[in-house]
Amino acid sequence: MAGGEDDPLPSGTYLLNSGRAALRWIISQHARSHPRARIWLPSYYCLDVCDYVCESASIATYCSNPLAVAFPDSLPADDLLVVPSYFGALPQQPPSHLPPGQILVDTTHDPLAEWTHGYPAGWMFGSLRKTLPLPEGGYAYSTSNRSPGPKPPPVSRGSALAARKGAEAMRRKTRWLEGDESYRPQEWYDDLQRHESCFAGLAPASMSGLARETLGRLPWRALRRARLKNLALLRGRVEGVGDWIVLPSTFGLVLVCSSSETADRLHRTLVDSRVFPARLWPLREDAAPADRDLSARLLMVHTDSRYSAEHMESVAEILCTSA
Repeated sequence: MAGGEDDPLPSGTYLLNSGRAALRWIISQHARSHPRARIWLPSYYCLDVCDYVCESASIATYCSNPLAVAFPDSLPADDLLVVPSYFGALPQQPPSHLPPGQILVDTTHDPLAEWTHGYPAGWMFGSLRKTLPLPEGGYAYSTSNRSPGPKPPPVSRGSALAARKGAEAMRRKTRWLEGDESYRPQEWYDDLQRHESCFAGLAPASMSGLARETLGRLPWRALRRARLKNLALLRGRVEGVGDWIVLPSTFGLVLVCSSSETADRLHRTLVDSRVFPARLWPLREDAAPADRDLSARLLMVHTDSRYSAEHMESVAEILCTSA
């Protein structure tokens, strides 16, 4: 567990091997006293997380994406509702008839967001790997600070092995970004994809020693400040310039393009310039049409501490030229 004097997460935080494992672990604790519970997932959400949760829980879906949310009219007493903070933005407040104790908030895109202290929820959880340079890591904490809390799961051998492989893939990518041409981009990209796929087969476990040691050395708040500073610079340059809208975010620059063709063209232009935006998230064919349309038009440009103001100016120039 985490929550020491220098730890930005609250006292009693559980450190686990991934964000999806953190969610499934919370669900498993709830299932001990609510075996018939369903888990309500947003319709616009990471498919890897959905598939992982489906393995051990009964799932329902409600309409939710970064542009529109329709919470369930009622929530059965046993059920849990997962509310995502899309890109770190403050989620819509749930209706007062939804009990906070049944609400789980995914704060992956900004674990340190100020609004988390007052949002009505029973648990906060998420991945640490999306905002910190870690080979594994997730977290979960109860907002009621129950003591004693549930016993954390043990560290697993498979999780520790995945962490070591991920750390090596991250080192290869870093060396390539620093100019080491002995690594082809496809090599480290494939390594990172294989590492990512490992988490689908790993049961919830406590964070490995390697990841925990790395986490203890990271200046969380300074890294967040750098990301927000870069984001403000980039947003100021491109907002209102191109054929897109800029969504509220603390995770990175999130663009919703006017069409999927525009998003595809912009994605190719950025990649050709060694800027690698994320597509969050690809959805299945049976997803709601509005969600699929939004997914096809959305690009997220990273603004984290790996990049300087000069990098952000360069990215802004690419975007403005492509507008």
